[in-house]
Amino acid sequence: MVDNKKATTRKSAIKKSSTKKTATKKRAAKKKTTLSNEELLAVTPVNKAHARSISALAKAIRKSERAANASAVAAEKVAAAKDKLAQAKANAKAKKTAAAKKSLARAAAGYDKARVTLSEKVVVSRAALAVTNEAASEVKAGIAKEQAKQTAIAAFAVKWEKQYDRKVKAAAKAKEKAKKAAAKKASARRKGSKKTV
Repeated sequence: MVDNKKATTRKSAIKKSSTKKTATKKRAAKKKTTLSNEELLAVTPVNKAHARSISALAKAIRKSERAANASAVAAEKVAAAKDKLAQAKANAKAKKTAAAKKSLARAAAGYDKARVTLSEKVVVSRAALAVTNEAASEVKAGIAKEQAKQTAIAAFAVKWEKQYDRKVKAAAKAKEKAKKAAAKKASARRKGSKKTV
């Protein structure tokens, strides 16, 4: 006697694994097609709107790079101000003079200012990065739209060719049938004329 439960389980396991493989392949294909910003800039525009989105991406990348550089410079200034503050603290502890205290206050103010500047630059940098990502997604959307269009055109062309082939075959069959019918009619006429003679 066959155990149906085991057979069904085996079938469903095979089905699940094949579905999983397909999903993994699709995911891998998606990962492969992900383009970097530099690659997106090198893409040939498909239309005017796509060309505009590519130039917008180029501008956004430049702004993002400038903002990132400004953030890096601000971070360096914060590090320098921190070192200055540490030195001023050590100096104020050792000397305990009014000048040392004044120097410490100035170093603390400089450090605070540098930190505020850094946080502002980081905000600007993040905003620029968000704009860059948005511009990149627009370029990708343009590419995806064009690919979908080309796929649809190819599918339509295949469908049209099949229909055309069917029509040609049907016309050829009809022609052959008509030829045979005409030949049959002619032979019947000949036979009829022979009988009358």
